[in-house]
Amino acid sequence: MSLSTHESNFCSPLPADFADQPPAGYNGSMRAMHDMGGLPAGAVEREEHDSSFAERRVDALMSLLMAPDRAIFNVDEMRRTIENLPREIYERHDYYERWLLTIERLLVEKGVLTRAEIDSQIAAMERDHG
Repeated sequence: MSLSTHESNFCSPLPADFADQPPAGYNGSMRAMHDMGGLPAGAVEREEHDSSFAERRVDALMSLLMAPDRAIFNVDEMRRTIENLPREIYERHDYYERWLLTIERLLVEKGVLTRAEIDSQIAAMERDHG
């Protein structure tokens, strides 16, 4: 999966004075798209399923990046970044795809990788593996 230019720029930090002066039109009862509490959402799938190879890879990558000896980012940064996804991106991607989008964004935000480095590697993999 790779991010489009729009998707790679989805997370902008809130201004420092956000809590003191929320943006015009903001009201404290607004819901983010992931806040489903009390809304009809259909049946909850309660059956266990085997994780796909891709899901296991994303989970392993997350574990490595958040390991105490590395601590590239933490769960709070992950949550902030996921919650700041624009609705159209959030709804288009599944759980682990959102994690992957968030990992990419945080690696760029933290200066671990540049967007150009990620794009270059994705292009190389697409060339090599079609």
